[in-house]
Amino acid sequence: MKVGIGSSLPAELFDRLTRFAGVDSGPMPVVGQRVAETTGLTWTDECDSRHTASGGGSTITLPGLHVLIEAVKELSDS
Repeated sequence: MKVGIGSSLPAELFDRLTRFAGVDSGPMPVVGQRVAETTGLTWTDECDSRHTASGGGSTITLPGLHVLIEAVKELSDS
């Protein structure tokens, strides 16, 4: 998969992530939070843009991406 314009992660990545982690689908930040919580990791307000002044839409931030990488490592090791 390729990163899109503006460093956007493809929706297909999150579709696969929901199946891999066994979580329900939803907006990207919600999926990220579900995956993190499934592995016991903390998903903070800085992990996505839902709590920004603009509401941020469905943007996962770099800290959120780092949490997801750790979550995938945890899931792969189990």
